[in-house]
Amino acid sequence: MSKKLWILKRELQLLHFNHFLLAVTLMFISLCVLNTWVNVVQAQQQISQYVETRDRYIQEGEDYWSELQKPLEIIEQKNSNGTITIEANNPIKYELKKTIDRLSLISKNNYPSTLLEVLTFLFGPILFPIIGYYYGNYEYRHGTVKIKAIQANWAHILFAKCQILFIFAATLVITISLLAVLSGNIIVTSIMPHNFPIQDKNLLMLGIESVGKPELLMQMILSIFLISTYMIIGFTVAIVSKKLWYPVLALLIYNLFIPVLGAYDFKNLVSVMGHKVFEFKGFFKLFDPVGNVGFVNSIGIIGVVLVACILTVCVVAKKQSKFVTH
Repeated sequence: MSKKLWILKRELQLLHFNHFLLAVTLMFISLCVLNTWVNVVQAQQQISQYVETRDRYIQEGEDYWSELQKPLEIIEQKNSNGTITIEANNPIKYELKKTIDRLSLISKNNYPSTLLEVLTFLFGPILFPIIGYYYGNYEYRHGTVKIKAIQANWAHILFAKCQILFIFAATLVITISLLAVLSGNIIVTSIMPHNFPIQDKNLLMLGIESVGKPELLMQMILSIFLISTYMIIGFTVAIVSKKLWYPVLALLIYNLFIPVLGAYDFKNLVSVMGHKVFEFKGFFKLFDPVGNVGFVNSIGIIGVVLVACILTVCVVAKKQSKFVTH
């Protein structure tokens, strides 16, 4: 047992020295910042729309504040061309509602969920398999396979690498979630116009606080599970194919260009789980799943894929260990 812990510690030290984890973490934090910028721009545009509507009420001599106290009715009509027409009996309250919805996406309650959606379901299927492949291919690229296989059991080394991918997924998800919680209200407050009436600001903040809080813990667990699975798949491909690059290219083509092939398609199973746990209220909308697989079945099938990949790594490692030391 101490030998396995020593291998795990050494692999972590290697990642620390070559700054692999740091570089990948900074990359994903940068992508989250980019996503934040998109949401902030959209929120500022919606605030401007609300202010424009409010000023029009004032210019026409109407009491917009009393209008905000009246009930809101929204009617949606689907047109023949597929578009949806929305009619509201109270325009300024409708703009207030849209502003609250937009600001809530970057508030401390919902901002972690917004970032995890993008991290797990937009960037996840594309970037994390590449990271797993890059990490699994490291020893082959640098010619250190025999050196490490002499120092320790090659199967134990590869299993330790799988554990590190799980640790990395958990660390990344927890770090981004904490940063989102800590910065959420700061972002919301900073984008409010300086001349914004205090009563309007208070009304917006109360509305944001009234928006339902997502099940963040469940979302974090699902994100860790899926991100780990993506990386383990890429890692398995690297161990099986060694220096060949076309298998990871095939993964990218599948994720980017191949449509959903049915209810039990991997992407569809991910969509089933995603829509069960996340709401996708931000700019990124995950496609609706097809078929009737169910949340539990989806987790079970992807869990089997994950276990199968780890077992494949162990089997291949045992076969390779007969040759790497010679």
